[in-house]
Amino acid sequence: MSLFLPVVAHIGRLFHDRSSVVSCPVPGLPFAGILEMVSAFCMASGGIRSSRVFFSSLLGQIFHYPMRLFDMTPVGRILNRVGDDMLTIDLVMPFTLRSVINTILGFACPMVAIAYATPLILVVLPPLAVPYILIQVSLHYMSNVHVRVYMAYLYT
Repeated sequence: MSLFLPVVAHIGRLFHDRSSVVSCPVPGLPFAGILEMVSAFCMASGGIRSSRVFFSSLLGQIFHYPMRLFDMTPVGRILNRVGDDMLTIDLVMPFTLRSVINTILGFACPMVAIAYATPLILVVLPPLAVPYILIQVSLHYMSNVHVRVYMAYLYT
């Protein structure tokens, strides 16, 4: 307990001392924090909006189903399926979208910086990109075939 209080007091002084904010050792750090906060807000508000739109359209489609579907299918299965779809939209999709955006920016930003520093790379990069893309497509296809064969082996 005696070691914990001085650390908390030091952290508190850092946040309340205005001179420490001005003399930040990394110049872009406050800007990065603001961008991260804006990104989190956009992802949360977009997630809420997409969930609301998806739920209302899904509910509208369920109301238009014929009545015999509900006679043949237990209501619990329908609710479970709707709940799973909502879980995917609410929890999985925002992280997947953020991962895709981070991957695209993680590729594009260094490429722009390299192209700005050495414009000759713009001549060399397209011929190198063609075999790379072809190899990636063939590896993706082989991976799908491998998964299909493995699943067929498991369930036979």
